[in-house]
Amino acid sequence: MIKEIKQEHIKDIESFPWYKDVFIDNTTITYKNINFSEKIILFSANHIRYNNQLFQYNDKAPNLQIKNLPIQKKNIHFENCTFSKLTIQDISKDMEKINIIGGKIGELNIINSTINSKFYINRQNEKEIIIDILKVKDSIFQENFKLYNARVNSISIEDTDFEKYADFCMSKFIKGTLLENKEEKISKNDIGFKYIKFKGSALFGGTEFHKKIIFKFVTFEDFVHLRKSKIYEGLDLDDSNIKDEMNFFDIKKLDKPKAQKNTSQETFRIIKFNFQKMGNTIEANKYHSFELAKRKDNVCSNYKVLDCLTSFFHKYSSVYSTNWLLALMWIIVVGVLTTLFLDKDVCDINNIAHYMTIFNRFDSFEVDESINYIVFIFNKILLGYLYYQFLTAIRKDTRK
Repeated sequence: MIKEIKQEHIKDIESFPWYKDVFIDNTTITYKNINFSEKIILFSANHIRYNNQLFQYNDKAPNLQIKNLPIQKKNIHFENCTFSKLTIQDISKDMEKINIIGGKIGELNIINSTINSKFYINRQNEKEIIIDILKVKDSIFQENFKLYNARVNSISIEDTDFEKYADFCMSKFIKGTLLENKEEKISKNDIGFKYIKFKGSALFGGTEFHKKIIFKFVTFEDFVHLRKSKIYEGLDLDDSNIKDEMNFFDIKKLDKPKAQKNTSQETFRIIKFNFQKMGNTIEANKYHSFELAKRKDNVCSNYKVLDCLTSFFHKYSSVYSTNWLLALMWIIVVGVLTTLFLDKDVCDINNIAHYMTIFNRFDSFEVDESINYIVFIFNKILLGYLYYQFLTAIRKDTRK
């Protein structure tokens, strides 16, 4: 049975003008529609420190001469509350769940803490919660963690273990706190998950990353779900330890120019490999082409001339064996150029078609013999290469 707390049961009541919006039942204490203008510290079982006072209440002893105690319940709920600053400290094992539903948080800090209860922010709530600053560092979540449908304007998560599943689904991360580092290809305000261990599933389904997301020395021991996430400015998985499958199906924005530019060859290889494991040939080939494009950038920037030329031809002949129409266009171009070099009538379609085929013989190249050999060799080399690219591109989405 839910009931209101009574004024005479509250010590230092003048420090808690919102007490009328606090309700209790046998297992839960609920704070509803409260604007906490001063810093809140939540610690121990569910003790709250506000305005430098401990919120103490004893519903068994209205006599204020008897020592009051903080409310002891297994669950604590905040519904549609506004916090200027909320700090979560060590939560003891006799707590079952902390649930923050809706509202707005100016700054949320979880630093050097062990959270033994389930910790939910906006669990399955359709109304978005706003968090201006989220800092998690040097902490352990012993039970399930959920940050659902939250807009986080600035996020920093470092040196933290998630012992069970960690759910960030449907949230929006606007920016991080990383500093620019050109050597490590980090831009200012990139989003960093650093030195994290996910022992259970890590869920990012439908999550939006508005800056580049960098998983730095992160261990994923279980399944990772990134389906339908939006990655606007790139992804970095280079220094991640991935022990299980990652689901990248239907991720969005990562194929856009800016995101591709900021995503490494190794990250594209990891994505390709996971699609291959799932048997998704179409998506695997898509990210294979992105991997090869990054390889081209790498070898050309390091002045590896032969590798750079190979990558250059591979890109512009068929977009890394993914565009059969481009390969066909180049086959036609080779036919036209061969016709011109042999001084044949380029307006005659039969001539062009004749020199587009790889099977015509040397005696069909009827001009000066020294020119014949050169034109013949280049015609066959180019057509052989282009036909291979053409066939590979056609069957790229159908091969097993």
